[in-house]
Amino acid sequence: MLLAGETPIPTAAGAKIIFHALPLSSVDVWNVFRPLAVVPEVIDGMPPLGGDASSWRYNLDGFVVHTTRKDVDQQTYTQCFRDGGLEGFGPLAADRTGRNFYGHHVEDRIVSALTQYQRLWRRLGVVGPMLLALTLSGVRGAKILGRAELSIDHDETFEHDVTMLPELVVLDPSARAALLLRPLFDLMWNAGGWEQSPWYDPTTGEWTRGK
Repeated sequence: MLLAGETPIPTAAGAKIIFHALPLSSVDVWNVFRPLAVVPEVIDGMPPLGGDASSWRYNLDGFVVHTTRKDVDQQTYTQCFRDGGLEGFGPLAADRTGRNFYGHHVEDRIVSALTQYQRLWRRLGVVGPMLLALTLSGVRGAKILGRAELSIDHDETFEHDVTMLPELVVLDPSARAALLLRPLFDLMWNAGGWEQSPWYDPTTGEWTRGK
């Protein structure tokens, strides 16, 4: 639906990041969320991927916070569903070639978003288990680029224009976002020909982008 343009704000073609964080329980938290929706802390807990919120509104699915950019290809939003689930949608920033992208840009955005989502969940009383899902669109033939200091490159490119990574179920959504997301990030790098994400310390498992 999103790739067909059925999004809550105007968007356009181009490589995209789509991130879902959805509770597997059917608890309706809308009555808790609705009177809080316009509280700044709540809006701050729904940051659009790669952008600053400039507008918000209620919709059929719940509540959406979004940018209002003239270039609709750069539009980004976060949708909060009535059960506390969240959907982040935004552009995948390309390198100077306009084709390839740096994997750490994706990791930074998703870790930052999930960290804010966790604060919102605590306020709403949303608990696990939780399903996390990451999709990259418009990436067929693109390379995922790593750390410049590694002096490592891969010739492999993404095979699928829409790369839907296997979903991840986490029992404790309050754990540190970077640790929860590592399996998804490793899969993303695998799709680009890498063994794993280069942004986790091989000894401690800590996310080095957070340092």
